[in-house]
Amino acid sequence: ILLLCYLLVYKNFTDKKEAADAEIAQLQPELDQLRQYEAHKQEYLEGAETAKANISAVLPTLPSEVLTEDEIVFSKNFEDDLGVNVTEESFSDPVVVEQFKSVTEDTIDNPDAQVDMTVYKKPMTLTMQMDYDQFKDGMDYIRDQETLKGFDTITADYDAEKRDLSVTMSVNSYYATYDGAPETDHEVPEVDTGVANPFGTRER
Repeated sequence: ILLLCYLLVYKNFTDKKEAADAEIAQLQPELDQLRQYEAHKQEYLEGAETAKANISAVLPTLPSEVLTEDEIVFSKNFEDDLGVNVTEESFSDPVVVEQFKSVTEDTIDNPDAQVDMTVYKKPMTLTMQMDYDQFKDGMDYIRDQETLKGFDTITADYDAEKRDLSVTMSVNSYYATYDGAPETDHEVPEVDTGVANPFGTRER
């Protein structure tokens, strides 16, 4: 009877306990990790909110396209608004800056709706004459644009005779492409369209 109890009860219980102990040992690292996550839950939630705030702040500054015509309009506005003399402009092909997955403004609360994004920079080099105050205002002017812009290199040579600076500035315009990106509106300045009668003939 004792042997039968051992075989049917105690041995069975011991085998199950050993199996349970082995399973617990196997799950222990995952349990420890989950406890660590729980301990930092508030930190993760705050980090997620910060990330969403950054996305909401940055995405609107990234158009889905930057044309050379956009850069020409920007340089003309830069020249007119600051009263500087842009003597030379050169343009380069876009360069990939970063590729990653991200949510958009419309799907910011749905991590499963991430899309593949590619961020480009389109370089433009401006050569111009300006004084020191215009030089400082020019850097602020570029940083204050609604669309994201930045610098690569800036060189400035002082002309003692004219008492101004000869500045060469490499300006990057950034944009992002992804499925569903909103179409970019391009600024088109108003221009004179001529006269009704270009040949100057007398009308009867």
